[in-house]
Amino acid sequence: MRAFEIRDLDSVEIVTKLEAARKEMFNLRLSFYDGSLEDPNQISRLRKEVARMLTILRERELAAEYVASQPATEPGETAPSKPARKPRKAASEPAAPVTEVKDEEAAADAE
Repeated sequence: MRAFEIRDLDSVEIVTKLEAARKEMFNLRLSFYDGSLEDPNQISRLRKEVARMLTILRERELAAEYVASQPATEPGETAPSKPARKPRKAASEPAAPVTEVKDEEAAADAE
């Protein structure tokens, strides 16, 4: 079964098919160890199909959690795409350049 075919199924149907695939996997392994399995590649194909089903179920679980975590919006209102940014702090005024101010007396003594 292809991934797009699995996505078309309901979650309940996927779980049912998953259980059936696991039972079939058990029977294939028994046949493999018994030596009566004609095509051993069936096991790897079935294992990948089980992985696809589990992946799609997990995708749906994560999507449901994401939708539940989003804030509810009023009809006609769209949810913000990004969270609002914190306003920046106002920049303080730049300090005046420091210049040396000499007293008249200190200037006179220096001469």
